[in-house]
Amino acid sequence: MTNETTQTNNETRSRETVEMQLLVLKGYSDQNMPKLPYHNSRHADEVASACDRLAYFAGISDDDKFLLKSAAYLHDIIYEVGKKDNEERSAQVAQEVLEIMQYTPGEIETVKGLILATKLPTKPETMLQKIICDADVDNLGTENGLENGEKLRQEFGVKDKGKWLQGNLQFFKNHRYYTPWERGMRNYGLRLNIRKLEQLTQGVAA
Repeated sequence: MTNETTQTNNETRSRETVEMQLLVLKGYSDQNMPKLPYHNSRHADEVASACDRLAYFAGISDDDKFLLKSAAYLHDIIYEVGKKDNEERSAQVAQEVLEIMQYTPGEIETVKGLILATKLPTKPETMLQKIICDADVDNLGTENGLENGEKLRQEFGVKDKGKWLQGNLQFFKNHRYYTPWERGMRNYGLRLNIRKLEQLTQGVAA
């Protein structure tokens, strides 16, 4: 697979430099992510971990994996409930932070593109964008999928739980993962969560 980054020099970061820069970004995320029920530093960590896993299966370069994880830590650094420009504002913060950390202009543009790709409805164009979009909603196919849905309900302040469950059920049913590796790992769990939601909605309706 071709490397999607645009370098302005031929120098390659050492593994120690990569690890240090990602630790700095994780620390920045831990300190500055919103403290919401769902959108918080734990979500950023989980997206970074899913990106790491999918990058391994996709066989992408270390440079691209580095940019994926950089974007994961910053993709929701600005998140205000109900706002339509959270991704754009997060991308702007990412540019400011990564310039200070001496990422190249090409790398910064790649990271910004990855962050913007997570905006719903998602329309990823590159493999890296598909990976981060899958990673962002990896939990839909895990045992934590419904628990995270409840956290989002609290975050959005929705009082009507029945209506929320119906909306969640439709979202889960309509969801399609982009990469074959994510489909292989999460489609079964996604189907299980759909069945659970169907049971829950029937229970509320009764």
